[in-house]
Amino acid sequence: MLLIHCPYCGEERPELEFRHAGEAHIARSKAITETSDEDFEAFLYLRANTKGLVYERWRHLHGCGRFFNAVRDSVTDRFFITYKAGQPKPDPSRFAKAVAAVEPIAIEAAVVVSEPRLQPAAPAKAPRKVAAAPEVGGEPAGLMAPDIMRNRAKAKGAPEAALAAEAKPKRKSPAKAKPVDATKASPRKARKPVEPGIAESEAASEAPSKRIRRVPVKKGDA
Repeated sequence: MLLIHCPYCGEERPELEFRHAGEAHIARSKAITETSDEDFEAFLYLRANTKGLVYERWRHLHGCGRFFNAVRDSVTDRFFITYKAGQPKPDPSRFAKAVAAVEPIAIEAAVVVSEPRLQPAAPAKAPRKVAAAPEVGGEPAGLMAPDIMRNRAKAKGAPEAALAAEAKPKRKSPAKAKPVDATKASPRKARKPVEPGIAESEAASEAPSKRIRRVPVKKGDA
């Protein structure tokens, strides 16, 4: 952490208490209304931003809150002097020996150019029917029955029409109903004859009983 000397407070305080306010000693034109647009743009936005000795404005934000100027080396980030606002610009030759005495550490970074990595090619998908499939029973595995029959017929030298006929599966005809011989039909068992007296008694017992309602008769009506 850097320590910055505030010329108003007279103390060195951590850099966290200060705020950078840009380049110092930027002269504003007295006749601002007569200034061209290019000069006014340079006054507002364009800054030198040189490498080495720079003159800057700083503000003691968390202290006295006042602006002051500072001479700093932008390479080594070293503060040579701080002075109050309104004082004349110090001669840069005063700090030439101090700048030369402190040499910055040169770090040579090795530039490594990485070669583009080639992605491996995606493996080719295997076909659904492999020619060199293991054979089961003399025929390649994975073939249907019509294909097996067609291969066998081709090996024997059969014509294409016969191959197409053999390839079609045969449909089973529906089973025909067998004729029934009436002479061989089993006769029905005859019922045993029932005696008439026993049949009447059984019928009478099975018939529902009828109730007779007796109505009283008066003497005058008779």
